[in-house]
Amino acid sequence: MQKGLDEDLFYKLKQYNILILSIVTFLVTLVLILIELDRQNYQVKKKEIIVNYWDEFFPLDQEELTLRSRLILEARSPEEKEKAKAALLKSVRKILDADNSIYRVALENTEHQTLLKEERSKFRQYNTFSNSLFLKGFSGQTSLKITDPVKNVPMGRLIVGYTTPKDDPRIQALTSEYRIYALIVIVFLSIAYYFILRILILPVKRVVGRLDEARRRPPLLFEHPNTLLEKEYNNIARDSLLTRVSQKMKDFLATSTNLDGARILSDLPAFISNLFGLDMVCFLSLSRKGENEFEVRGEYSQDSVDDPALLKGLVELILSQSATPATPLIEKNIKYGSQTIKHVARQIFAFTDIVMADKDYKDLLVCAFIPDVNRSSPPEKWHLETYRLLADEIRLGLQTIENQRKVIFKEKSEATISLSRNLGHDLTNIIATSKLDLLAVKSFLDMDEEQIKRSPEKQKIFRESLAAVLNNTMFLQQIVNVYRSFSFIKRPRFEYADVNRLLSEIVDLFRLSTSANIDIRTSYAAEIPPCRLEERLVKLAVFNILTNALDAIRRKSGPEAVSGFINVKTLFDEKQDQVVISIRDSGDGIRNEKGELATPHEIERVFNLGFTTKKEEEGEGLGLNWVYTIITEFHKGRIQPRNHPEGGAEFLIYLNREIPEEEPVH
Repeated sequence: MQKGLDEDLFYKLKQYNILILSIVTFLVTLVLILIELDRQNYQVKKKEIIVNYWDEFFPLDQEELTLRSRLILEARSPEEKEKAKAALLKSVRKILDADNSIYRVALENTEHQTLLKEERSKFRQYNTFSNSLFLKGFSGQTSLKITDPVKNVPMGRLIVGYTTPKDDPRIQALTSEYRIYALIVIVFLSIAYYFILRILILPVKRVVGRLDEARRRPPLLFEHPNTLLEKEYNNIARDSLLTRVSQKMKDFLATSTNLDGARILSDLPAFISNLFGLDMVCFLSLSRKGENEFEVRGEYSQDSVDDPALLKGLVELILSQSATPATPLIEKNIKYGSQTIKHVARQIFAFTDIVMADKDYKDLLVCAFIPDVNRSSPPEKWHLETYRLLADEIRLGLQTIENQRKVIFKEKSEATISLSRNLGHDLTNIIATSKLDLLAVKSFLDMDEEQIKRSPEKQKIFRESLAAVLNNTMFLQQIVNVYRSFSFIKRPRFEYADVNRLLSEIVDLFRLSTSANIDIRTSYAAEIPPCRLEERLVKLAVFNILTNALDAIRRKSGPEAVSGFINVKTLFDEKQDQVVISIRDSGDGIRNEKGELATPHEIERVFNLGFTTKKEEEGEGLGLNWVYTIITEFHKGRIQPRNHPEGGAEFLIYLNREIPEEEPVH
């Protein structure tokens, strides 16, 4: 539980990453712009004021400074230079210590070597709120060129560094002006950021949050999308939710062997309610009771309905809307209908639709959605479209299930007829053979006892005929057991069995059941471990494949002179821990509807319900769909058909084995 809380906290904090990043970006951008406003505009203007009014700000004796600097630059000896430096340094210190904003004076020669440098720390003292915008480190410098009066060539320069003068009204006015500009910039950028925040950043934050949540649960829809991004997210999320509904309907097809409609309708409401965040989902199965009246045959809603009275009001509303003999009026009232339920002195919106109906509208299946029990007005157009698409998806899924149910019923009916025909054919062969043996026994019993004793050959014929009758009786029971296996689908019994023994029994039985000249070759791998099987169903599946193989050989060689071979072999795949059964025939291979060798993609369709390339009068057996069901669904195995490179068709059956646990010793 603590781990779940930590994950929720992590995802909530993660949702604010974009917002925090955007705020930091805005503040950094704002600071950089204001700093550039200060450096590139304000300080340039301030420097212009200082330069233009230099003498007013700094009344320096330039002649004295020039003279003393020239003496240093012209000095011939170190003593002269030091003496000149001391004189200039005295004047410089006097300037720096005075109440002005000059903070540094330096003397350089023409080679940019510093001969003298003196400075004071005046930035904090002279850069005040009244004469500085944001930065307190304003500085500028000016140069006093030192030239040779005789040769008129440069000798060096005296550099004067300065900061902001104090209490100058011109600079103070400039500062106030730029504070207004800075305020305008701040307001403008804040408004721009606000709109970017509303239009882009917050929607991105919300969408990213929903996407993060969608990793753990179905995506949630925005009830009121305010931006284009949120609307596009809603469209994508809706498609994802509808795909989940479609997959749910396919899961019903894949996992339900009998496709129980009541169970499907019982499971759907809670699934759809949780998926789309609907307060109530209901399915009503209606049957026409009279000319103007329907009755409820089935009512399906989620178990979490907190207000049975609201559900009752919804049912009464649908019954009242369908109380008419005119089909167009029923469609008009219910199909894609926006309804209003009066409940506890308030009105609640509901969406209804007809998801299934027979041709005469005698039986209807109506779905109803209540998005919010506290809403009375219809939702926005987009949400109505979502409910219509949801109803369409449910309708399509239920129709597919109904069509599948009809196909399965048809397949079962055809399988029953085919089983009856095959059973009758096999029993006829057995009875005909047994009749001859019984006639031989009867002829023997009609003889005198002395005649029997004198004829050892007739005694031998009697024993052989009697043994044949017993064998035919046993064979008859085995044939009946194979065909009865079809009824074990609903009551499977799994036991550990020797696959080689099972195949040997079914091959021997198949040999006895056919009079065709077929060479059935067997090759069983030694020491195959037992598999947990439903023996009767596996026998039925293998018997059906053998029957199809024989039919393929008949089609190739012709009905008059049937000849060919069927190879049955086993092997054990230790790596996959599977027993593999291979059944290959010498027929023409797996063909498509055009009579051509089927491609691997076309071969995959042989297990589809209703698929066949035989003529109508040639259909036999259960069909490969039931073989596929027995191997894959009942035994969780795999069956792979293919056209063998050397000719004919081959079916590979992969059965997972389970190591049987040793029984405890009592």
